[in-house]
Amino acid sequence: MENKKYHTRKGMTPQIINILKDGEWHTVQEISKEIGYLETGTSAGIRSLRKDAYGNLNIVGRWLGGVYHYRLEEGKWGEQLELAV
Repeated sequence: MENKKYHTRKGMTPQIINILKDGEWHTVQEISKEIGYLETGTSAGIRSLRKDAYGNLNIVGRWLGGVYHYRLEEGKWGEQLELAV
């Protein structure tokens, strides 16, 4: 039986950021396995990074091959980038 952490996110946030900051696409399953948290908690932790309390980070998701993939991009979540004219 795997040793998974339940019902706590203390320490999860920096671990997720550390994985996503490489700019590559990562699945929840991949991140969960690497940090040792359940997939449900990891998924919630990823989405929480978009909230003000967790840094308002620009975590972008895409649906590919039946699962979501996430990565960290520059800027703040929901920020409208101005297009050069």
